[in-house]
Amino acid sequence: MIIWIDGPYGIGKTNVAVRIYDKLKKEKIELINSDNYYHKIIKEIAIFGGGTLPQNNKLFLNRFRKIIEEKISDSSKIIIIDMAVTEPECNHSNIFHFILRASLNDIKKRIINDQDRDKENSLYYLDSSMMFLQNNFKNDIWIDTSNKNIDEIAERIIAYIENIK
Repeated sequence: MIIWIDGPYGIGKTNVAVRIYDKLKKEKIELINSDNYYHKIIKEIAIFGGGTLPQNNKLFLNRFRKIIEEKISDSSKIIIIDMAVTEPECNHSNIFHFILRASLNDIKKRIINDQDRDKENSLYYLDSSMMFLQNNFKNDIWIDTSNKNIDEIAERIIAYIENIK
C-alpha cells in the first residue's frame, strides 16, 4: 500500500508524513522523503534533466520510480511518500493519494515563516501547483489543513488508512 501525501509547496507534506510514520511506526512501514532522495540522486547524477524541482526532473523521477517499485515489491509493507505532484509526468495510480490544502494566504504565511524553505521558488510555483492539483485530482482525497495541527491531519489520514485495511 502506498500513501502519497501531496499538496502545494509549504502545505506541510513532510511534517504530516513524518507524524503518520511516527504514529504507525511498525516493522512494515517505511517513509520515503522525496526531498532526501532528490538531493542524494542529484549529487549522483550531477546533471539536471528536465527541471530543478523533484517533481519535474525526469532523471530524478525515473530513479525515484525504481526506488518506489523496489520498496513496494513487499506487498505487506506500507509506504508513505511526501512529494508534490505538479507535473503531468508524475501522474500515478493504484495508491491512496491525499492532497493537503489551505487558503493561498495561509500557505503563503507558512512559506514565509519556514526558515528552511526556498521561499522565492515556493511562492513562484504556488498558484500553478494549486491549479494543477485542482484540475487533475478532483476525485482524490482532499484534506483542508486550515486551523488544524499536524496531529489532527495525521490522525485523519490514519483513520482513513485503518478503514481501508
